[in-house]
Amino acid sequence: MIKKLSIPLFFVLFAAVSLTSCLNPVESFLKRLHKMVEDTRANQDQFTENEWEANDAEFEKIVKVDYPKVKKDLTPDQKKEVNELISEYYGIRVRHAMGDGLDLFRNIGSAASSFLGEVVDDARNITWTRSWKTWGKK
Repeated sequence: MIKKLSIPLFFVLFAAVSLTSCLNPVESFLKRLHKMVEDTRANQDQFTENEWEANDAEFEKIVKVDYPKVKKDLTPDQKKEVNELISEYYGIRVRHAMGDGLDLFRNIGSAASSFLGEVVDDARNITWTRSWKTWGKK
């Protein structure tokens, strides 16, 4: 008898919890924003440019469409949490964008270092035909 009651009771409780989160737009919004930031943090190194574009579009929808709908219902602590999550997402994006730029600078720096090294080596191998004292005199 207990087994027969426990299975339907489980589904009733599950449905009640699911409906509660669906009926509470603030909690639903916070969960979506948390998940978006967590997924972005976890997968940022594997994203292709197309995935970044899709991710950014979804984030913009959450921030520009969904956030204004619940903003007035948020507590001060929840507003602070939202601001921190939005800031974290933008921080991830900036670090990713800078990472591409830093790779470029590293490559340029490596090439410049190699080139300068060759110039210095070539300069050392020059046989100077004039002394510094006679430099510029004909």
